[in-house]
Amino acid sequence: MIFRGALGEGTRISGGAVLEASDPDPKVIDRVPSETRTQIRAYGLGKAAAVALPAFASHSSFNPVRPGRLFVFQGDRRMNPARWPTSGYEQHPRIEPFGTDGTVSVALMNAPAHLADERDVWVAGYWGWNWWYEFSPVRSLNSTHLILAKPAAPVRASARFALVNVAAGLDAPGKFYIDKADARIYVVASSNEAKDTPSIPVVDTLIRITKAENITFENIAFEKSIGSTIVAEGSRRLVFRECYVGQSGTFGLLIDGGIDNRVERCVIDDTGYGGISISGGDLNTLTPSGHVIENCRISHFGVVLPSYQPGVRIAGVGVTVSSNEIFQAPHSGIIFFGNDHRILGNVLHDVVLDSEDAGAIYGGRNWTYQGNVIASNFLYDITNRIGSALIRGIYLDDQLSGTTVTNNVFVNVDEAILIGGGRDNLVEGNLGLHSRSSLIRVDARGLGWQANMVAPGGLLWKSLQVGLQRSNALAKKYSGFSTILTDSPGAPIGNRLVHNFSDKVPVVRYTDAAARYIVESESTTVHVDVERFPASLSTEPSVSSGIEETRRNIAATISNIASLPFRAKAN
Repeated sequence: MIFRGALGEGTRISGGAVLEASDPDPKVIDRVPSETRTQIRAYGLGKAAAVALPAFASHSSFNPVRPGRLFVFQGDRRMNPARWPTSGYEQHPRIEPFGTDGTVSVALMNAPAHLADERDVWVAGYWGWNWWYEFSPVRSLNSTHLILAKPAAPVRASARFALVNVAAGLDAPGKFYIDKADARIYVVASSNEAKDTPSIPVVDTLIRITKAENITFENIAFEKSIGSTIVAEGSRRLVFRECYVGQSGTFGLLIDGGIDNRVERCVIDDTGYGGISISGGDLNTLTPSGHVIENCRISHFGVVLPSYQPGVRIAGVGVTVSSNEIFQAPHSGIIFFGNDHRILGNVLHDVVLDSEDAGAIYGGRNWTYQGNVIASNFLYDITNRIGSALIRGIYLDDQLSGTTVTNNVFVNVDEAILIGGGRDNLVEGNLGLHSRSSLIRVDARGLGWQANMVAPGGLLWKSLQVGLQRSNALAKKYSGFSTILTDSPGAPIGNRLVHNFSDKVPVVRYTDAAARYIVESESTTVHVDVERFPASLSTEPSVSSGIEETRRNIAATISNIASLPFRAKAN
């Protein structure tokens, strides 16, 4: 069965409803900045209130429940809830002693007036680390203090937070404020007010497919949903080709299970959570799913939940993600779980924009996740914008093992490759230019501050026991797997670092505890003209033939992405 959009500009399937103008409440207008008061417009939710409320709901990086039901668009552009500060976060807050009732009081400096008149204010913040985001209601509020339930993260002096749904934040077009009491939305009029009438999604999911097969969608724009735009469960041989998927409350595409499903030449843009979440295959037998994500443009994801919501989330066995452009997001571009995935020939840039201790391509925390290949990708402009901590290009975190990282190119990436204490990883033929640190770093955290994770009862020990009980396929397929617990558990044994290239010295850096376990470390310093990259690689004789092939793949990927339909719909 084929669903094909109209020739030319395609067909649009939208879950949005246009709002009708309403009279503003003078009490709300009094709280708006004086310079925009004459530009404020009010819109009633009307019957849509039944599905659009509650507007907000508590959620966090490690509790990614539905974030609420209200998302507002002005034309094709998502509006952001009005907030204070109007951009960024209030940093280094003064936290007062925790209350005996489980609350935290935060002193406010230079906060806007009339905060005590607000009735539905929420607080968004990173209270512990800049990768642990929490969004929760304010208990009480005035111009000097806010009180909220104690965050799940440990509250640190480096915390940053913002107040959300504050009328004083309506200082420019592109923002909205919800007055829940009378179900009205307030916005600052845009320069093209007649065209940009606000709309909200009133449909949870536009397409839901369950246990189906052999269905193709082509040349269709799927837009504006409260939840995930498209959900497919237990299906096979589904194809999404040359489509637009976006403006979602949570995921763009959520493909759960099944085999041989494909997403190709699609534009995935403006998603509240991740761009694509895809899983499949059999972890017991290591039978691959055969899923493919190829030649797609994936951008502006993690808009609502800005950490651990990547452009592509992979789980299961045998998913291929190849020749995509993934960019413009607060956290990782690709996060993978499971075995035998292929991450090939992608271009990633301008990700991890608002986080720390994260990577553009990330996996970790399970010894059983082996056989993954990350090859011939181009990563550039991945650097920290909020602090001094290094951002990684490829991050094999918390003793991830058995991963192959070959022929990748990194330009202006803080730290290109980190092996975080894992074993039996192969890192070969990679090139790094203009990094803040060495191309490769290896540590031995399993012998130090993470030793408890490998001890009996620890996180990695438990995951290994589960894997061994579930199947003997792991021990049969991956060398060294069956001896992890008897061969110096926690030590970074068997990592091979071979013929890597960088303009930094040293090319490889490791902690003293890790150095004695490296099998081999052969590397070369090169001097490539970054201004002429990637063309200049062809004039550098010392760079391997694998990197030259990567250069050709980069050019092909960029060319393919430039010709996608629906590119104009993306932000």
